[in-house]
Amino acid sequence: MTSPRISLRSATIKDLDTLNDLMFELHDHHHSAVPIDFKSAEEVQQEKSIARYLDSPDCLVLVATATEFAAASSITKTDDPKIVGFVTAQFCELTSPISKPCLVGNIDELFVTPSWRQHGIAEALLVEAQTRLEHLGATQLMVEVWDFNQSALNLYKKQGFFPHIHCLRKKYKLGLFVTQLLSHWFFLCLLALFTANLSFAASSVSSPELPSKRAIGQAVPKASHNPLPLAPLAPSIRGSLCIVRSKDRLLLVDEIITVSYRFPGER
Repeated sequence: MTSPRISLRSATIKDLDTLNDLMFELHDHHHSAVPIDFKSAEEVQQEKSIARYLDSPDCLVLVATATEFAAASSITKTDDPKIVGFVTAQFCELTSPISKPCLVGNIDELFVTPSWRQHGIAEALLVEAQTRLEHLGATQLMVEVWDFNQSALNLYKKQGFFPHIHCLRKKYKLGLFVTQLLSHWFFLCLLALFTANLSFAASSVSSPELPSKRAIGQAVPKASHNPLPLAPLAPSIRGSLCIVRSKDRLLLVDEIITVSYRFPGER
């Protein structure tokens, strides 16, 4: 049997490839857990690199390395040290129009490879990051955790973190969105159908060819019928498509009208 020895240190540029691989695992876990909210790990990798933390004096990156030793001897190594977890954080001044300014240490990412969990590595990384941020002058520590990540929430609560701002959201139902989308297509199809009917009616009447455009409310007479006047209504339905037809007339619609019409005597 072997027993691991865990060490913590600051990351260096030589660790960049390994850290990018671990970052990929982290974001792939997020995407797998809630694919509707998170980008794929490939997309995140194209937009974000841990290298920016290494280049900034206000950021820190800590790595946890594990070395396994033979249980009977603390001298014989069975493997070289390897990075099994990391934490990224940044130090800044938090300013707001409504709250007092304060120096804050913000925990950005904390990740431990699945095979090395339950060894206290995440807790050790978090404690070390807190200590270093406090030395930089931070008076508060902050972290954002997604609600699905209950293991991370439990870890932060264990370390004394508590809710500060409750960020709530409400998603629109997909059915409502589809209904609204279909209703718009319905009106467009209705307008196209009406235009086709209008062309057919215009070709069958004995009156001269209709002009390309008519004023809204102008009737198309058939044979010897005398068109009845149209009574305008109050513009109660604005932005809606209103089509008026009767046995002896058609209303031309050149655009989405904002005033609906009715025939005298109709309700």
